[in-house]
Amino acid sequence: MLLKERKVEQINNAIGDVINQLAVKGRHRLIGSNSLRAMTYGADYDAEAYPKQDRCSAVARLIKEAYLKTKKNPNVWIVDFKSGWDDRLVYRGDFSKHSIDEYLENPLIPTLYKKKILNSTIDDREKLINDLWKLRWDGVAMKRGWVKLIDGTKKYLKDAIMDKTPTKIDLIIKVGNQYAEVSENYYITCDGKKNWIVSPNQDEKEAEFEEEIRYYTKINKFKALKRLFSLLKYEDEGKNKVKLQKMVEFFNSQVGYANKIKNELDVLESLIQQPRKPLWADVASNLQFIKEQFSQIYKVDINNSVFKYIDGITSKTALKKISKLRDYMVDVVNRHSTAFLAHMMK
Repeated sequence: MLLKERKVEQINNAIGDVINQLAVKGRHRLIGSNSLRAMTYGADYDAEAYPKQDRCSAVARLIKEAYLKTKKNPNVWIVDFKSGWDDRLVYRGDFSKHSIDEYLENPLIPTLYKKKILNSTIDDREKLINDLWKLRWDGVAMKRGWVKLIDGTKKYLKDAIMDKTPTKIDLIIKVGNQYAEVSENYYITCDGKKNWIVSPNQDEKEAEFEEEIRYYTKINKFKALKRLFSLLKYEDEGKNKVKLQKMVEFFNSQVGYANKIKNELDVLESLIQQPRKPLWADVASNLQFIKEQFSQIYKVDINNSVFKYIDGITSKTALKKISKLRDYMVDVVNRHSTAFLAHMMK
């Protein structure tokens, strides 16, 4: 019962319909913590889709059509679409200084970009390196069906979707006066091939979870806990039942509620930076909803000044003030998650 899953048809139709559309005739399901019915404060929606066609060009065409149709929906913002890699720039290091220095010897990387990486913070460095080899697609690239690589050569979508790196679309969907973050991952079968490793051995899968836990432990303790939950569930649900139960209780606690608010602020921050701006009246209404949620937190210390602070947010100050409030909530959630994470890691 603890790990009983929700189905797409059990969630809000405004979200489920978009997930169905983007699944491009493939079977699909919810994944992650918000897929579990035991979770009270799910903050976002993650889904997997399994398109299957005889030809990869057919899958690429279906994804392209679904992307462009979704892009026309006035209540949906496509934040990111990743698919494929530049195999000449793939990074498999540990982000140590020696590893990065060795990677930057690649002559394809422009000198200015090398300097940007070396002058960045440790956390930003990881993103900058990933941006070099993980390919992103905007509306223009999707229409023409290819992206330009670092040296000007082209990579076509039908080829990119079969690289062994996630093909994933990230969205923001307006649901009433609120906004939901949705991600859909593609596991594709075409031309007799699959774009994922069908049966990774247990050591490799656990190492992947452990690397994500390592990364998020530095910046987001609550997210590290979510990855640990996934690891324990993968290892042995029965053996780890007591730990999993404790973690569900923690996720459903006031710390989990505070994290939900933090994630809603994340979504608003991302939304107001999109090229197509939302109506300010809708954003302001959502901020008032978030303000009321703050009033329901009583077991976690929250500065009472947040209520007046939210009322003072205007369209001109929104990005700066929402970002500042989000950072404040990151500190609150991290502070209350640190000890629990250390306990669960024992």
